[in-house]
Amino acid sequence: MSKKAINVYLRENCDLCESLARLFQAHWPSIFEEINWVDIDTDIHAFRKYGKFIPVVELNGESVLQGKIDPISIQKYFGPPVNPLY
Repeated sequence: MSKKAINVYLRENCDLCESLARLFQAHWPSIFEEINWVDIDTDIHAFRKYGKFIPVVELNGESVLQGKIDPISIQKYFGPPVNPLY
């Protein structure tokens, strides 16, 4: 199985972005370590692509999750969590 390229586009002071980061860190820690975190306010190309529609999770260059992202959606692309969700 080839390694997945994971980019998460976010910005500071974004509640949805912080929630997403906490979900990955708590329940998918190995994925959390692989993520390339991109601040759209410092990356003009990312800003033009996603603007205020963040957070966005890209998997191998394809946007797969966006906005309010729940654990069930994350499981679809990254498998079951390592730590129980509830």
